[in-house]
Amino acid sequence: MFFSSNKNKVGMSLIEMLIVIALILLLLTVLLFYINIRGQLGKGWDGKRKAQLNELSKVFEDYYNDKNCYPKPEEVCTDAPVYYNDDKVYACRICGGSLSPYKDELPCDPEDPKHIYLYTVDDENCPSYFVIYSKLSNERDPEIAEIGCLLDTCGPGERGYNYAEMSPNADLLKNMCSEAVNLFCYPEGFTGCNECGSGLSGQEKVDACLNVCDKARGLFTHRDDSTSTCTNACGY
Repeated sequence: MFFSSNKNKVGMSLIEMLIVIALILLLLTVLLFYINIRGQLGKGWDGKRKAQLNELSKVFEDYYNDKNCYPKPEEVCTDAPVYYNDDKVYACRICGGSLSPYKDELPCDPEDPKHIYLYTVDDENCPSYFVIYSKLSNERDPEIAEIGCLLDTCGPGERGYNYAEMSPNADLLKNMCSEAVNLFCYPEGFTGCNECGSGLSGQEKVDACLNVCDKARGLFTHRDDSTSTCTNACGY
């Protein structure tokens, strides 16, 4: 009777262990499914962003051909433009409304207002160029590196964008970190500034740095050897 009781206890513990393992496997399956769905959604949103901004760029060129100016912020934006003195541009959000007769309905970013289409121009009354900034969900999209907007370092002010469509005569506003030959950081657990990603380039260099750097302090493009401090911070 005593032996039988111990046997039952052992049997119950094995059953409980199997239940725990099954629950863990179930949770992992759900997590992987969620990650996959989010990734597919992101790719879908990015495809939509690229298509919408490409179309907007063509619409604005048609406008320019007729009026010798690009659209005023008040004609395409849902809010009043903000002037960035350091970058010398006006910026505002595109979402809804129309630009008749060129475009019946102006698009919104698929994740608006979390992410937006930011319209920037050099003049409120008769812009001579434009850039529309956006943020792609897939941060490994090769076009991000091609235009030099790694680590969301494009856009006016504090940056925060990694993709854009623009007029032929426009230049992107971007942090020099996106095209930096060298990157430096404070490694986790250390105080001195060190070069990271040596021998690598592009996204591989960035990934290597992010794996060893104190993310709260960020990446930099230069080092002051006299004080062993990092200078010229990159934006994340």
